[in-house]
Amino acid sequence: MPAPMLLAVDGDPDALGRVERELRDRYASSYRVVGTRSPDEALAILTELADAGEDVALVLAAQWLSETTGSELFERVRLLHPHARRGLLVAWGEWGHRRTAEAIFDSMALGRIDYYVLRPATSPDELFHQAISSFLLDWTEARLIAPHTVRVVADAWAGRAYELRDALQRCAIPHAFYLSDSEEGRVVLAKSGAGARLPLMVLPDGQVLSDPTNMEIANATSAWIDPDRDEFDVVIVGSGPAGLSAAVYGASEGLETLVVDEGGVGGQASSSSLIRNYLGFPRGVSGRRLAEQAYEQAWVFGGNYALMHRVSDLSQVGERLVVILPEDRRISARAVILATGAAYRRLDVAALDALLDVYDAHRSALPWGCAALAGKAFSLYRRRGGARRSPLPDFYIGAHAAVANLSVLSRDENPYRSYFPRVVVVCPA
Repeated sequence: MPAPMLLAVDGDPDALGRVERELRDRYASSYRVVGTRSPDEALAILTELADAGEDVALVLAAQWLSETTGSELFERVRLLHPHARRGLLVAWGEWGHRRTAEAIFDSMALGRIDYYVLRPATSPDELFHQAISSFLLDWTEARLIAPHTVRVVADAWAGRAYELRDALQRCAIPHAFYLSDSEEGRVVLAKSGAGARLPLMVLPDGQVLSDPTNMEIANATSAWIDPDRDEFDVVIVGSGPAGLSAAVYGASEGLETLVVDEGGVGGQASSSSLIRNYLGFPRGVSGRRLAEQAYEQAWVFGGNYALMHRVSDLSQVGERLVVILPEDRRISARAVILATGAAYRRLDVAALDALLDVYDAHRSALPWGCAALAGKAFSLYRRRGGARRSPLPDFYIGAHAAVANLSVLSRDENPYRSYFPRVVVVCPA
């Protein structure tokens, strides 16, 4: 398979030359680098690669191109190569121009671009490479080929295999799943030895876990508590953003800190595909990566973790508080912080609950850009005289379909035609 492609499109020959030079100098050993001034030629290249099943890792394009715009080009890129990262090239200070700023805002809200990128000014331009490296890391994670990825192999998607994937997701651990009769699954099984039992996990260091329990996963990923420790200054119950923030602050002040969670790190946030309103992340950050970085930040200050441990009781003994963990293990602390987050209720419909349980229905976050697009459509609805004060489900469905290039099956096409004209609506007879 040929190396993945990095494609740059810019009508300014000097600017294009600088972009190509930076990309070739840094990435040519692992990626094919192609530059063109013609958006038509770029689309022809992308179409040819899509037809051949070859990968495009990154497309960079200026906004103002001959006979089209970068935003329109990125719309086609998203259709041809959904996993490719997309960066809008801008000159320094160009964001101050109203037309360019509006193009950035609209393209990000509609999911056409991942972020804007400053054209390189010097060689090497490390600010440029910081953006490119982030894009490429995002691409490898989306393609499940990132470094340190856990491999899971099972004979079905459901049952214990689903529970293992859910546990890894809750621990913010990159992982890939293969059916045992798939080509990739057979390769992993062949390397795992004759005694391996399904479902199995292969860790990045080569360790094989056959049908592991959640506690074995926690121990293997170092999400366990030192068996000799039973006293701390502070115990934090819950490892969502609030709990992890408390762990960073407590551990950084020299407090012996323990974080306990019955799942993994990140809480509800770990299922978010992109969080764009978190301080310090202008490009946005996935919930999983935010949880990873907060986990590491508290850990380097000396924070301790007991993941996949449920707190069953909290009581006061003298001047200390005591929490009870599995196997009646007692941990005492001077203070306990409850950061348990939210638990969403399910509809009280027995038939629906039974269906979800049988099929192990997968629930995941909406693609990023959906909320902003739904909000814009709802604002238009209100300006047109709509009476509802809270967004209708149609807006979220239509926005999801628009951003993810999906079709919608509905008996009423009017809401989608009016606010999401590019969405294909199929109406049954």
